[in-house]
Amino acid sequence: MAGAAWAATPEASARAGKADAAFDGVTLWDYRGSALAGVGKASHLVYDRSAGTAVATQATADLPGMRGDPRPVRIEAGLATGQLRARTLDLTDGVKLIRADGTAISHSAHYDGTTRVASGHEPVELQSTRFHATGTGFTYDANTAVLELEGPVDAQGRATP
Repeated sequence: MAGAAWAATPEASARAGKADAAFDGVTLWDYRGSALAGVGKASHLVYDRSAGTAVATQATADLPGMRGDPRPVRIEAGLATGQLRARTLDLTDGVKLIRADGTAISHSAHYDGTTRVASGHEPVELQSTRFHATGTGFTYDANTAVLELEGPVDAQGRATP
């Protein structure tokens, strides 16, 4: 993480317990060199420096589009646990991967910030104006903007007006 801005409150610091810090309304920027790789936000974040972990509630991550598709993608989760040194996030509690052409919904997912790949191994539902699909898991590569459902996959097309 190259930079961060937050608004800490006394209540948030008191809830941190044994952690080093707690923040309400946090925004984090992730850079690869000088290029912005993502922006994360959370309603509450607890940071433990010795473990190198951060736990966030009502978390979102906005990933800019890349070579495969210039459109951005948003990942939302009720709970996100990050391993900062490894650049990974474990997401639970209503995970959504939102693109302009549809939304994938699952209970949990894992995001690797080094490879820019999100994956989930629980049932997933893909909703779009053009089709509806379900699968047993998914992989999303933010570098190429390719979303793959793992099977068995059930897909149904929808008539477009």
